[in-house]
Amino acid sequence: MTNFNVSNPNELKSALSGAKSGDTIALSGGDYGGLYLNGAKFSQPITIKSANVKSPAKFSEMVLDGVSGISLQSLIFDYDHSSGDDYYIQPFTVRNSKNVSLYNSIVDGDTDPRTGVGTGHGLQLENNDGLVIANNQISKFFRGMVTLNSDNVTVKGNNVHAIRSDGMDFAQVQNTLITQNYFHDFAAERNTDDHRDMIQFWTTNTTKPSANVTIKGNTFDIGNGSWTQSLFIYNERVSNDGAGANMFYKNFVIEDNVIYNYHLHGITVGPTNGLTIRNNTVLRANGNPRAEGNAEQQGDVTVPIILVYDGSKNVTVTGNLANDVQGFKGQSGWRFDNNITISPNGYGKYFTQQSLKSGAPHKYTPLPGSGISGYGAKNSGGGEMTDTLGLRTWIVPDMPATTATCTHAFTQTPIMDACVDLPL
Repeated sequence: MTNFNVSNPNELKSALSGAKSGDTIALSGGDYGGLYLNGAKFSQPITIKSANVKSPAKFSEMVLDGVSGISLQSLIFDYDHSSGDDYYIQPFTVRNSKNVSLYNSIVDGDTDPRTGVGTGHGLQLENNDGLVIANNQISKFFRGMVTLNSDNVTVKGNNVHAIRSDGMDFAQVQNTLITQNYFHDFAAERNTDDHRDMIQFWTTNTTKPSANVTIKGNTFDIGNGSWTQSLFIYNERVSNDGAGANMFYKNFVIEDNVIYNYHLHGITVGPTNGLTIRNNTVLRANGNPRAEGNAEQQGDVTVPIILVYDGSKNVTVTGNLANDVQGFKGQSGWRFDNNITISPNGYGKYFTQQSLKSGAPHKYTPLPGSGISGYGAKNSGGGEMTDTLGLRTWIVPDMPATTATCTHAFTQTPIMDACVDLPL
């Protein structure tokens, strides 16, 4: 195995041309422009990484098409908006590929000067098998990540914020794990019809449903941002188009997630065969009243709940702590028990006043003897930042220290401003 030390785009091009399976390409800090690979296949992954995480390499565009065996580590993918760019521009794309991973990196978007909020898609992932997206920061986009028609997908430990619309979208994915991610502080655009979701699944324009999906141990927190729907798994092909049971989602597990938000759709799941919703915490948090859209939200629509389509099959909903849990009407094949529902007006009976008033990041602390111990998620939320190698680094709650510490090179700034680019 060969180690290539690279300091400019021409050297990178040469290293990529000569790389063999298992090789490593270490990049000195600087701007490398676009990363384009078409048809490059390696039986053992090659690694493309920054040589020094304190001086990371940066790419302004990426297209990986028909590749296999590529591991990207400790890099910055930095999109800068240009006049005329569509809000759905896709600067960083992986398609028709196998065994591609992105670790410990920054996917940094930009704001459209006409709106002041994020634009473009952060990561566009289509028709892939064997994807790992882990311990990255994704911010300042219209949509943070879109994953379509892909198999064997792992999305773990990512920090997603300052997003205009959707944090992560999934359609027609199989064997997918979404775990220990932190979604927070979204930044809405004024006067739009955006359907804002921290995570959304859909079946529109798909030929088969998503199946064998686990969504576990994630934190969804309005923070100081705009309200969103939190986990919205709608099934348009069945509910809108009249498709049959062959288009039901299959084998979804949603467990140990924490939701603090200000919209009805906390965990909403459409037609599914094989669904477990277990030990989740779904509670209301108001966010910052000055954030776009929050002041206009009033009444029951501000209270997130768990809602399951009542025609779903083989459903278990148990051990959750939520404002309400809906969908069970005595259907056979359903287990619907041991859930605790509490009204926001009664939070003071269950949580300490200090934790209810402490603001973002939200973390409500149960009162001793309140009767809710053992219900809901093990981690009640509360994202934190810590210093590692002199950098501000996201640590996902409850992740082991050996895997939780990422090497993001970014600086966190208040509320909507998301991230400040480090000078290279």
